[in-house]
Amino acid sequence: MRDILSRLRGMLGRRHNVRAHFWQSAANYLSQFVGLIMSLVLARLLTPEQFGQFAFVVALFAILLVLIPGASGMGQILISSGGREPALFYKIRYLIYRFLIVESALGGMLALYFFISARPVEGWLAIGLVGAHIITRPAGVYRCDLEAKGEFKPIFIFTFWSVLASGIASILLAATGAGVYSLLAGVLIGAILSRWVFMAWDPRRKISHPLSKGEALVFFRTSIWTWIVGFASTVQGRADRVVVGGALSERDLGYYSRGINFSPLSYLLLQSFMGNAATSSYARAVDDAHRLRILAKTCALVFTGAALNFTLWFYFSDPLVPLLFGPQWTGAIPVFTALAGLAFCFALRDIPTTFLLGQKKFRLMAGLNLASTGLFLAGILFYRDGLTIVSTAYILQASMAVPGSIVLVAIAVHFGFKRYQHEA
Repeated sequence: MRDILSRLRGMLGRRHNVRAHFWQSAANYLSQFVGLIMSLVLARLLTPEQFGQFAFVVALFAILLVLIPGASGMGQILISSGGREPALFYKIRYLIYRFLIVESALGGMLALYFFISARPVEGWLAIGLVGAHIITRPAGVYRCDLEAKGEFKPIFIFTFWSVLASGIASILLAATGAGVYSLLAGVLIGAILSRWVFMAWDPRRKISHPLSKGEALVFFRTSIWTWIVGFASTVQGRADRVVVGGALSERDLGYYSRGINFSPLSYLLLQSFMGNAATSSYARAVDDAHRLRILAKTCALVFTGAALNFTLWFYFSDPLVPLLFGPQWTGAIPVFTALAGLAFCFALRDIPTTFLLGQKKFRLMAGLNLASTGLFLAGILFYRDGLTIVSTAYILQASMAVPGSIVLVAIAVHFGFKRYQHEA
């Protein structure tokens, strides 16, 4: 009887996982398809320098946000609960509003720095990003709560309207000469829609939910590891843009950002298998065997897509880049070729991360991301005198692939040995 109930739970869990992946995959496909079309149009209306200017401010703001200990890990704690702790939502939301005060102050300081440095465009971009963050930060808690429960249909609805509305607004503004501000407009519209979709219809309005000292200490101990993960991944994912924008030029950063954003197409299309839907699946798995089946299927699917992605950009970047984005982006061809394997590297970093997060192995997950970030920073320092956008691309990929490969093999060996012991 116990075996029958276990199989029934496994079957229902798999159906729930399929639904979760369906809606998040649908959201990803829609986002990437519409986003690609909108970006193709914007690439012909804006210059690489304008894209680089926007990417530089976004990168600096993102790095500032993760400097606050514990702040960036709250959402992951909620997701890793698998929706089994209803009271956790209120506690996380209470903390998020407190963190938001500090985050807004840091964003204001960044804007002030740009204005003092006689860079008013960057200053207004920073102010706009702070405004968008103030809107989206609370809505993110509601979104994480849905993801923890495996409910991804509202996220699809948000993605549909957000991508469409923000894309159209950005294109119209760019066509009328708004320049780099057209990119900011898309971010602001997406922020407003996130608040409407995730918060407007949710009855949970009361914010006050004071924590005892003991509860606050427990949250800090847990969140410090998820914060380290967020800090490491953000530094790794944004520091390269700061390095390129600061050491080279805004044009180079525009080329580099274009390559980073569009070369890993298979990763973007299959991101639900390496994101919060995957974390929720691992957290809800009945047993280790079920988790390993999910992991094996994920690896087979994602690495097959990455192989196709590599073939596309490594052999066909030369004709595809100017065809898709316009002749002014010809300088990005070497970046796309160098980043042909980026989908592999993202997978090697994110598959072990989501697996460990789903089992609440926060320390191991933090160690993986710290090792990856450390390798990246060491590579940048070692090659600092001869740094180019191509060498930066290779350093970034190596820093993700090496630690990720080691952890993925370690997971397989650990559970394989555990299964062998059980059968023996």
